[in-house]
Amino acid sequence: MFRKINGFWCLKLVLTLLSNTCLKAVHVRVLLSDSLENKWEVSSSRGVLLTNAKTQRTYPDSGTCGTFLLDQKNGSLSVNGKKMAAKEAWISPLEGTLTFNGTEYDGQFFVTQVKDKWLLINVLDVEEYVYSVVRFESWPGWPLEVNKAFAIVCRSYMLHQLLHSRERDAVYHIKSTNYHQTYKGMHQDTVIRQAVEETRGIFVAYKDYPILAMFDCCCGGVIPAHIVGEIDFVKAPYLARTYACTHCKDAKVFSWSMSCSVDQFTTALQDVRSSIVHSIKDIKIAQKDKAGLVKKVTVTTKKDSFSLNARELYRLFKDVKSYCFSVLKRGATITVTGKGVGHHLGMCQWGAREMVRSGATHREVLAFYYPETHLMQLASTENKQTITTVVT
Repeated sequence: MFRKINGFWCLKLVLTLLSNTCLKAVHVRVLLSDSLENKWEVSSSRGVLLTNAKTQRTYPDSGTCGTFLLDQKNGSLSVNGKKMAAKEAWISPLEGTLTFNGTEYDGQFFVTQVKDKWLLINVLDVEEYVYSVVRFESWPGWPLEVNKAFAIVCRSYMLHQLLHSRERDAVYHIKSTNYHQTYKGMHQDTVIRQAVEETRGIFVAYKDYPILAMFDCCCGGVIPAHIVGEIDFVKAPYLARTYACTHCKDAKVFSWSMSCSVDQFTTALQDVRSSIVHSIKDIKIAQKDKAGLVKKVTVTTKKDSFSLNARELYRLFKDVKSYCFSVLKRGATITVTGKGVGHHLGMCQWGAREMVRSGATHREVLAFYYPETHLMQLASTENKQTITTVVT
């Protein structure tokens, strides 16, 4: 059962999603590349159409050429070795899909210059985007009900970023990396396709606005409301969950440990502290927040001591899986032991998996991890896009 929702944000979302005249559908703009250090190779088996976005004129080889090589020379874009005068262009397949650097993509590509950078942006239907993302953010073989929750979460996060980017008048809405959500083009997975279709258009909302639907692999039982400085809980109170997730406690990724020699640790730290020339004598946790997440560690060498941000440690050592850890130096070995994988905010993927195993529905999973939210849906009609709320 559905009921109409009226309000500023709903209207804004409708107008935003309908504003594209190129695809005439609800779409998302995904940044694929902002670097032309290597050439961009774009192809399609039936031929590629390159169109000046301003004049609508097509590039001379369009339609007959199956592959375009795009390169940057003296700030200008060249196509198959010839300078392209346009600052913005559309790349479309004559039929089927496009391939960029070996990966197949649905929709079209938009090429534009922003300051001194050329951007390659994939423009595609939001549901095809969600279908791709769930495959690369989910876990192979997990059941339909879990993937329904994942589909709604990924769609919610994307819609939040879409509106936020429009407010900033950004050229693209979302990045294809895990800076936002991992997007790697087309794939074939029947379970994920079913999950996307059965939740089509549904997103998690707070005050009728798509939420910043953060999620991680395993929360480690950390209470998000106690985390300091990672998120603005005033703007996103639904991420300030005041109770722990206990569903992931038996997951194989719940706890982890890494060890390395003092010399290896010292060498790695030289990337952020080039002045380190003496071996480390000791390392200790200097500051934690109420949630138990490490904020700073103190490193003592034979000459002096200094503070190290936990974020730097997380970045330098790939086997440090989260900020919830302890560290111990014993002899010539340093061991870091922790729990959880990721940032501990939003939905815990392994927790969601165990909730479904215990009989929970995808709606119950979402209600648990995003308190005080409700579900809404983009509902297509022949002439317009409307928004309704899902009444459970």
